[in-house]
Amino acid sequence: MGRAPNTGELIATLYDEEGLPVDAISLWNNLCKEAPSGLDLSAFGMALEACVEAAQNDDLAGVLVLENAFAGLLASVGSTLGACEAPHRKGH
Repeated sequence: MGRAPNTGELIATLYDEEGLPVDAISLWNNLCKEAPSGLDLSAFGMALEACVEAAQNDDLAGVLVLENAFAGLLASVGSTLGACEAPHRKGH
């Protein structure tokens, strides 16, 4: 960016599956309900809450912390789902 964020600039506008506006925490909670059992989503949930608070305070560094939490979430999902995936067939 090269500059301090403008007031409110870091707050994302999100929409649910019906196209209605939704806040990040509510959207995350809804997605968690659909997650595979056994998947620990708590670390990302806490990071998201901290990110939302950082965004509300125009704290770019606090928002960017979510990137590492997302990488951790991807690793967790990959290891949890990797054992469940069927082998790929040639040509598919």
